[in-house]
Amino acid sequence: MRNKKTGQLRGQFWSLAVSAFILIMAMVAILPMRGKTYSSYRLDQGLDLEGKLDLPEKNMEGAVKRKDGPLYEGKLMEGHLHGPGKVTLEPGMVFEGDFDQGNIQSGKINVNGEGTYLLQEDGSWVKQDAEKK
Repeated sequence: MRNKKTGQLRGQFWSLAVSAFILIMAMVAILPMRGKTYSSYRLDQGLDLEGKLDLPEKNMEGAVKRKDGPLYEGKLMEGHLHGPGKVTLEPGMVFEGDFDQGNIQSGKINVNGEGTYLLQEDGSWVKQDAEKK
């Protein structure tokens, strides 16, 4: 039963993560190409960028926010999630970890009501024991 639940969680996480990633990449793709540094920038899709955004390099340190709260907090390097970051997939589902040019290197996902799952080297998710926090 544990493997089935972990598999379901992994499927949910990846579908939400891919959706969030596509949304962030689409947002970055439509940014203006003129060279300038912004502290905030509003996009037509109801997303706001807050922090330091350098264009046209598409580097950012700050947050991508939607109407209901943050979507991504961290850095973008050349338009890719990079370094430590936090992705709020939906209320009660938050991923925190490290990215390298858009690829997840390590992290954990907190699923409200279920607990915290740690990403293993083989790409699987294992529920964190309450004593090991």
